[in-house]
This record gives sequence, C-alpha cells and structure tokens, in this order.
Amino acid sequence: MHKIKKAFTLSEVLITLSIIAVVAVLTIPSFVKNYRKKVYAARIVKLHNQLIEAITSEFSDEHITLDEVGNKVSFTDTKSGQETHCDDADKGICDAGGGYFLNKYFKLSKKNCSEGDCYAASYKTPKGEDAKGFDTNTKRYCAQTVDGVTICAYYDSDNSRTYFEIDTNGTDDPNITGYDAFHLEVVDNKIQDIKDAECNNKATVTKNNISDYAGGCMAKIIEDGNKIKY
Repeated sequence: MHKIKKAFTLSEVLITLSIIAVVAVLTIPSFVKNYRKKVYAARIVKLHNQLIEAITSEFSDEHITLDEVGNKVSFTDTKSGQETHCDDADKGICDAGGGYFLNKYFKLSKKNCSEGDCYAASYKTPKGEDAKGFDTNTKRYCAQTVDGVTICAYYDSDNSRTYFEIDTNGTDDPNITGYDAFHLEVVDNKIQDIKDAECNNKATVTKNNISDYAGGCMAKIIEDGNKIKY
C-alpha cells in the first residue's frame, strides 16, 4: 500500500504566516530603533575622538606644552581658542577662532553655513519636549564635515571658553538632543560635556537653545559603554 504524505492545509499556512507577521510587527520597530541608537552613539563618539585629535594637533603645531612647573595648558592659548576672525568666511580663510580650527583640522563639505543648510531650525528631546534650536551667537562659525557632521564653534569671552554645538546628521532627522544634537565645551586642554549638565533635563539657568537639554548627553553615552540607554 502507498503511504499517504500529509501536507499543511491552506488554513494552517495562513495561520503560520499571520503569526510571523504579528511577531515582525512587534519586533522590527524595536530592532530598528536600537540599531539607529547604535549608529547615533557611534557618530558622537567618533566625533569626540576627532575633536581630541584636532585639539592635540593644534597644541603640537603651535608648540604649546606644559610649562616648567607643570601648569595646565589652555585652549585659549591657541589661535583657535578666541573669537573667530576670517578674511573670507565662505572660503574658509580664517586666522583665528572656531573658523580657523574647523578649516584647519577638519575636511569640510560646507563652510560658514547656517540654519536649514547645516542644521535644523528646531530640536526635540527624546520625550518630545521642545529643545529650541542652535545658539544665535553672531560670532560663531558653522561648518559641515565630509561625514555630514555639523559643528558650530564660538568663543564666550565671559567664560574664556570655546563651545561646540553639534548635529551629527546635519539637517537630517531625528533632530533630537542626545541622539544627534550635542553641546560641548573646551576646558583647559580637554573637550568635554557642559559642566554639571544632566542629559535631557532642562538646565537650571536656561539659554533658550539646545544646550538646555543637550549638555551632559555625550558623557552619559560614554559612561554607558558608548550606548544610548535613554
């Protein structure tokens, strides 16, 4: 006698496919979100390392080292650690400040760019709160690297300190503080997060720009093993 081979019925196949579809709907969005977070974290960590390398190179180029008694060197001792001065900002011909720093130590695709061209008009926190936009400091210099990262540098004479506003995706989404928008500062010879800032918790003293929320986010990512856990 011939053995009868059993096969799946059409209804069984449809039920199986339905289960697979439901599982996919539930898991794929989470997978995509986690993957994007890994990409965002990797981009700011990479930029942080590039900024460290650039600052170190400038100290070396200008022969600035510890003095005989070991006092700390300061970024303000360099050409970059002061207000931007450019003979032709659009062409990147600058001899001081953020304009000089970005043009000398980074490969740029856009120079002296602005809102809509290099960074978004507004930003949100991961919870959807309004995080405002980039600082409107008229003495800053903004540029975009060949990797698509926007960096705006400006010198604050009140604090004798250089600040960097960053969007690691340029104008592209997500435009969220702590994902692609960050605010850093140079203290002495180190690039770091804004002191005492807590990522995505509004600053006590507000400045009505992304620094109110973006400060502290890079440090949080590095502390969590180069991962975005918020």
